[in-house]
Amino acid sequence: MNYALLTLLAFSACCSIGACASSTISLSSLRLVQSSDFPGRLVTKLSPAITGNALAVLPNRELIRVEFTASADLRKIAKHGDKIVFLHSYFCDRGDNYVGLSGPAVYVEAADTNAERSVNGSDGRYVFFLDITRKAHPTSIPPEQGFDLSVKSEDICFYVTAHGALITTYRSSVARIPKAAIDQEFGAKASR
Repeated sequence: MNYALLTLLAFSACCSIGACASSTISLSSLRLVQSSDFPGRLVTKLSPAITGNALAVLPNRELIRVEFTASADLRKIAKHGDKIVFLHSYFCDRGDNYVGLSGPAVYVEAADTNAERSVNGSDGRYVFFLDITRKAHPTSIPPEQGFDLSVKSEDICFYVTAHGALITTYRSSVARIPKAAIDQEFGAKASR
């Protein structure tokens, strides 16, 4: 086999598992919401295999709804084979250290779940939910730090991965939620 044919075959295999997908993600918007404000008919998970639902956990609590865009079609990646799409979030200055700022689920508007293109014309828009507070669990493995973003906010980084049976098939760039944007949301809440 010649080199050009091998390169073409490698590229085709790469793209068939989603690893060649463009990987840029960026923050679109954020706002404070109550977990009860977004029942399953409004947002749905890309990967139903992810257990737990940040929106269904009782008691009702305040969350930060984060909307972001992705240059890759995460819906298509999730539907391709047995891929599970995960969201990873952490305090930027502390590194990806399992603080547990959000659940791993990535959501889309329910009306867009099976659509080729978004019904509202906003292709590549996805949602996840950040907890505002979390108690520390120092005895867990690894230990989890506590936080309260309404008292002390920090820059938050996030990225998306997709996993097949044995390998990670997609990893996005890292996007940042600036501390100032979080502070602005809590300032807007206080002035309402």
